[in-house]
This record gives sequence, C-alpha cells and structure tokens, in this order.
Amino acid sequence: MNMIRQCANKCVRPALRPARQPFTRAFTAASQRMGEGDVGTPKSTGTMSTGTSWTKKEAADEALFVKKREMEKLKNLREKLQQQRKHLDELDAHIEKLTKEHGGEQN
Repeated sequence: MNMIRQCANKCVRPALRPARQPFTRAFTAASQRMGEGDVGTPKSTGTMSTGTSWTKKEAADEALFVKKREMEKLKNLREKLQQQRKHLDELDAHIEKLTKEHGGEQN
C-alpha cells in the first residue's frame, strides 16, 4: 500500500507544482565578494605597507614592467628626435646651398 501512495504522489505532484510556483531561479547580478587579504582583492588603504608579501611582489613586478616600458618609449622618442634633427640640418644645408647658387641673400 505504501508503494502505491508513493507512486500516486510522484504522479500527482508534478501536475500541482506549476500552480504553486515555478522552479526557476531568479536572475542575480551580484558578484562574489572577497575578504580583505584574499588574493586578487584591492587594497583597502592603498599603501604598500599593509599588503601581503604576494601583493607587494606583484606591485613591484608591475612597477618594474611599467618602468622598463617607459624607458623603451623614451629611447624610441630620443632616436626619432635625433633623426628629425639630422633631417632638419640637411634641409638647412640644402636651403643655404640654393640661396648661394641663385644669388639670394648677399652677405
């Protein structure tokens, strides 16, 4: 008799469920929160002295990377500046040559 009741409950209950409430989860957009000190969390004070050794190492590595990148950019800018100065000197020499050939300025 017990088996019949269980079978009847299994057969009847699915028909009753939609009337009560659907079994779908509500959409949530909340992100998972991490506690301070967990890897990947932002620093609360922003100072290096309060961070863990891992965050200090990450910050130092990032600072070193940024410094190297800036030095490369500075080196490239200096090379471009040197090339442009050389080009301007060549143009000045060419202008002086043309003015002397065509009797421009009489000095």
